[in-house]
Amino acid sequence: MTTTHAEALQVATDEYAAVQLALDQANEKIAALEEALAEGFPDLRVHMGDLVLNDAGDIREGWVIAGKVTRAATGCGLKRCVVLGPATAPTYSTACIYLAQSGYDSDDFLCEDTTVVAQNPSVYLDGIMGHHYTARRFHAFDVGDGIRARSQTPDSACDVLIENPDVHDMLLWMEDPSQSNTVSHRDCIQYEGGDGLIVRGGVLDCYCTMADGAPLYRPSEQYPDLSHGGSGIVINQNTGPASGILIEGVVFHGGYANVNVSPGGKYDFPANAVVIRDTVHGRDIVENYEPRSDKRWIVLPEAIRESVSIENATFEDDGSDLVPGRATGINYLGENGQSIY
Repeated sequence: MTTTHAEALQVATDEYAAVQLALDQANEKIAALEEALAEGFPDLRVHMGDLVLNDAGDIREGWVIAGKVTRAATGCGLKRCVVLGPATAPTYSTACIYLAQSGYDSDDFLCEDTTVVAQNPSVYLDGIMGHHYTARRFHAFDVGDGIRARSQTPDSACDVLIENPDVHDMLLWMEDPSQSNTVSHRDCIQYEGGDGLIVRGGVLDCYCTMADGAPLYRPSEQYPDLSHGGSGIVINQNTGPASGILIEGVVFHGGYANVNVSPGGKYDFPANAVVIRDTVHGRDIVENYEPRSDKRWIVLPEAIRESVSIENATFEDDGSDLVPGRATGINYLGENGQSIY
């Protein structure tokens, strides 16, 4: 089959556009890193390769770490650092800061004023993952999930404190092997089980950029060059029962849902497990069933309504309250997963 001049020109034009898009995204990443580095790195130091914190009490401050960070001692942490993740794209579930190891059931890893951005993105690479840590003014972009909090076992605690996070521009793949080669599911914060999660303050922008050059998936009306992600905060019970969860003073934008309580069938959902209060919600969110509007700023099964306390959740534009309904703020789902309204 002979290719015409017009067809060849179109192929070249499409290839140029793809290269230009990749270049623009790389320049945005460089600009963001330069901005992060300019904010308080007078004595910048660089560590090339993965970093294992082996010494108790080792707090690294003012480092750019071109690798993955893990802990091998208690009382460790990072302050005013930039973590770029592994040098090669991982093929298994991990994170730029990986704290999911066993043996740290009473430790509190500190991550403060630190940015994570993947130098080699992967469907398997998240921002920070694990248990028993504090993330204060944590900044994540160009990763999968921004923050993951999970217990080590069904009987162990989660004990994660997240204060004033800034998560945005997560990466979305249309063919994700971890999702049976369907579209990725990206959350600013994914909680997976264990007692103790506090998320206080900050802004969670649940928007994604396309990692594989595919057309936008679920494009945002407010930001037409971005796709809606999964949830600002999703509450699952993958590693253990949920309990001791407080979501307070958080500002949410975008996504399939701002807060999605999805307990699954692995464990019974405990009483009084979740408190959501003083949250602020942007209007821009996924529309599920046009023309009969079905939006899910806060969504949970009707069966666990009494286990989730919602206090003073308001819309950002006019300060009005989120109230139960298909498109009025709080959406309760029946056994079939559909809105009861």
